[in-house]
Amino acid sequence: MTNHDEYPIGSEHELEEIRSQVGDEVLAELLSMAPDTIETHMKNLLEAIKSENSDALYLAAHTIMGTAGSMFAPKLAAIAKEMESLSKDTSAALTLFTTLEKTAAETILWWQTKMA
Repeated sequence: MTNHDEYPIGSEHELEEIRSQVGDEVLAELLSMAPDTIETHMKNLLEAIKSENSDALYLAAHTIMGTAGSMFAPKLAAIAKEMESLSKDTSAALTLFTTLEKTAAETILWWQTKMA
């Protein structure tokens, strides 16, 4: 597994750049939708791992990666990208799942602090 510590939980620079373009209200609305998307696809991902469904695993990881990438969460995006690459190896994916789950929780907390 890759060491993802080089990536921040959230990119303050990207967030502030978007905030300056769309304003606080639109940004808060976008940030408020991201946690539900991540949580839904984390559940889908775990189900895919347990059922050894590599297509569903890939899709869930890809969706998490895309959401994280577009919502200023580089660490979550990087781990989801690695998960995506493990879609054919469910035992390796299960090992990485704990890291992804922890990072998703940290990312959601970071998003929540940015909505205020």
